[in-house]
Amino acid sequence: MTRWTDTGDGLPSFDLQLKDIPDGTLTGNLDGSFDMRGDIEGPVTLALTLDGLLEDDGQGGTQRVPGSTAVRGTATGPSGGVYAIDLQL
Repeated sequence: MTRWTDTGDGLPSFDLQLKDIPDGTLTGNLDGSFDMRGDIEGPVTLALTLDGLLEDDGQGGTQRVPGSTAVRGTATGPSGGVYAIDLQL
């Protein structure tokens, strides 16, 4: 398990927009530095974008459409290595 904490460089930026609820879209960005502890150790800078679809859950609420959410971007590790992130959830 990896635990994220603020690195002291200020809070990460997280912008999330939900549009046309209940049947619409979600878009957003997560940018900032995190101190990773666990399987990955040290400061990591994330630059991620998120996008996906929303749907009516049939009970008066809204839920994410399974399989429609993409998380893409990079993670820059403490040694300067840049790792691509491309997830479909």
